[in-house]
Amino acid sequence: AVSPTINNLKNALEQIRQEELARYLKEIESEDCKIVDKVTKSMMQKILKLPVLQLKAACKRGEEETLIGVLNDLFNLEKDTEKK
Repeated sequence: AVSPTINNLKNALEQIRQEELARYLKEIESEDCKIVDKVTKSMMQKILKLPVLQLKAACKRGEEETLIGVLNDLFNLEKDTEKK
């Protein structure tokens, strides 16, 4: 249950990142697009790091279902899964 939740969270954030990039990248030069893409990927990885570590720690304590539920609610992950 932990891996699908992590993947769903990554996918949800990546979708937001891609949508925002699509809105703004058409207004900047190609080389700048590459820099913005790199920076936003790095930001996303940093944002994901703590929730992923906390989820893995919760799993070791046998408390993963609570955190999975919170992440699903916060990021509407189950809805994203239903759309696919």
